[in-house]
Amino acid sequence: MVGNPNWKPGISGNPGGRPGMSKEVRALAQQHSAEAIEVLVKLMRNEKASPAARTAAASQILDRAIGRPESSVDVNARIRTETMRLDYSVLTQVEIELLNQIGPILSRPGFIIEDGGNSAPVA
Repeated sequence: MVGNPNWKPGISGNPGGRPGMSKEVRALAQQHSAEAIEVLVKLMRNEKASPAARTAAASQILDRAIGRPESSVDVNARIRTETMRLDYSVLTQVEIELLNQIGPILSRPGFIIEDGGNSAPVA
């Protein structure tokens, strides 16, 4: 099982979303935004500042001017599939009949049975 076991599928674990910034804090930040950009520009142009600081300042300016670049993630995943075998000798006749009735459903490609965290396709 992936994620928090207390969360229900299709229901947000955070229905209210990220808490918003108060209007007062936003207004105060906006009052100082021009000055903050000036500080970043001065830092970016300061040849005595470290290359890391100058690069960070330039990056912050670009992020605000043209937006952050799109990011992508390369994923290389291995999926393990196993076939589940049933020992019919331990089943009752009623259980065998039920399995025969649901057999067409179980044989659908990709059908998964959850068994407490270890999922295996059923063939």
